[in-house]
Amino acid sequence: MNGSPEPVRRLVHEGVTGARVVESPVNRGVAGGYNLARSAAHGELLVVLHDDTEVWPGWLEALVAAADERPDAGAVGSKALSADGTLQSAGARILPDGRTEPLGRGLPADAPAYKQRAAVDYCGSNSLLVRAATWDAVGGMDERFFPAYHVDVDLGTAIRARGQVVLYEPASVVTHHRWGATTDERFRVFAASRNLRRYVAKWQSEPGLTEDVPTSELDYRRLDLELRDAYIRELEREVDVLRGHLTGIENSRTWRAKRMLSRLAAASRTGSFRSADRSGTYPDARDRTGESESS
Repeated sequence: MNGSPEPVRRLVHEGVTGARVVESPVNRGVAGGYNLARSAAHGELLVVLHDDTEVWPGWLEALVAAADERPDAGAVGSKALSADGTLQSAGARILPDGRTEPLGRGLPADAPAYKQRAAVDYCGSNSLLVRAATWDAVGGMDERFFPAYHVDVDLGTAIRARGQVVLYEPASVVTHHRWGATTDERFRVFAASRNLRRYVAKWQSEPGLTEDVPTSELDYRRLDLELRDAYIRELEREVDVLRGHLTGIENSRTWRAKRMLSRLAAASRTGSFRSADRSGTYPDARDRTGESESS
């Protein structure tokens, strides 16, 4: 458990049997949580699974079978479906600017193009098998991608950089309730954009990502505070922009009002401004033909 609140911790300890529960008193982020779990894991294969993922029968066996049949694969990912049953991703590609494109999103779950096992740029960490030797060789997940987003993109890139492949396995099926763990859309966009810039800095620039990797509980608390502070500054900038727009609108309204008052004053001085009588009509209002407006 990764900085989980007391009710969640109690629920897990009371309801989970046959598994070793590893706890962190602070939120280490997605990468830090998985790395902590790796330190307690044994065996040749590791599987990471999001807490908003539902597995289908045979999902794990299919991942293991693919790894056994393809020794060149450093990682194998599942076919992820959305809650409505459509395809969410059959692996993904990484675009030149670091953004990502899930393969097959929105298509029927049984779309012919994604029924075959295939090498991809990366697979999401919602359901992903990684060889323990591969995990250790790339240094695990990069905890500088705090708290989440682009962690799996970075891992896939690191695996391919060492000459292994990342496989999409269609026989392993899960339903991923996307964004189930993060409900604040504004914060999600902010954190994702922030880590996209980190990814580009790490893989597409020199000297790469120079931030220190967190190594203590104090470091994780610092990362969390820095993230919150950066988010607040981003919101403040948005407020300043909106304030500028509102000021511009108010100035425009003031200018229009002054212009109207100026025109009315000029009309009054020249005698062309006339007041309505009690009936609401202008007694001498006639058009240029001499006929009244109501005739």
